[in-house]
Amino acid sequence: MYANLERKDWLDVRKTGIGGSDVAAVLGISPWKSPLDVFLDKTGQAKPQIESDAMYWGTRLETLVANKYCEVSGNEVRRVNSILRSEKFPCLIGNIDRAVCPEKGKLPVVKGVFRTPKILECKTARSMSDEWGANGTDQIPEYYLTQVLHYLGLTGCECCDVACLFLDSRKFGIYTVYADSDLIATMFARLAQWWDDYVAKNVPPPARSIADVQKLFKRSAAVEITATKEIEDAAFEYASLKKQEAEIAAKLESAKEKIAVYMGEADTLVDVGGKPLITWKTGKDKSRTDWQKVAKVAGATEAMIAANTTTCAGNRTFLSKIKLS
Repeated sequence: MYANLERKDWLDVRKTGIGGSDVAAVLGISPWKSPLDVFLDKTGQAKPQIESDAMYWGTRLETLVANKYCEVSGNEVRRVNSILRSEKFPCLIGNIDRAVCPEKGKLPVVKGVFRTPKILECKTARSMSDEWGANGTDQIPEYYLTQVLHYLGLTGCECCDVACLFLDSRKFGIYTVYADSDLIATMFARLAQWWDDYVAKNVPPPARSIADVQKLFKRSAAVEITATKEIEDAAFEYASLKKQEAEIAAKLESAKEKIAVYMGEADTLVDVGGKPLITWKTGKDKSRTDWQKVAKVAGATEAMIAANTTTCAGNRTFLSKIKLS
């Protein structure tokens, strides 16, 4: 365990292993990065990371989410300012958000040993997508599930509460994920094998996307490559689809404009029998919270969040209601 690290030291240690936020990428299920991105990061070949909106809010609002969790659950938590490393697989590391106190007033971690059955992971999400289940269940997005299982494997804890603040609705949920020893063992072995195959040998993993290819090959080379039958078919399909795309886009915009001008303020276009053909309705007004202001205040209250929330008028959405066979 690496405790009380400075930011620079923490970043250096992160390069020595696969952390919780890397797991989904290595397994190929991350919506944000690929196995190649992890490889480039660990081998020092990645460009300096620019903080995304998701990263910004995740960091700034972590304390607010943790405080809300304590308020709702009645539990006490403590920040764990250290990086954990697996004894069996030294290439596997992790930095958990917080540990839940086993009893009020009792420390959850003593001299690097976890004395609690439960840890806490704090999340923020733009909206409650279908990947999130009902509050109180164990249904969380797959890319977060692998991160949580990784931390449970490193700490030996029984379960992890995932507390999430959904920014668009300001709803708050707590999800409990229990350790699955067989799944964790399989996942750890796969992650360690990936590290040995690629990072340890400094051999990049295969490209999985155009973005990966562009990272591997910054510039094109004056080289001809002969297409296989499969790739040649894909090339002809691409040319055909690009031609159709341009033709369809022009026709689609022309038809939409003609209908919209005819409808004016009406929100529904019907046929002579009254059956809806097109709807162009104004959606519900949406609330927007200035999370940047909220994040600057430690222990922000519900009243403060409400004071920094404004209502925005909904937009009109153009939809076809015609069912084609």
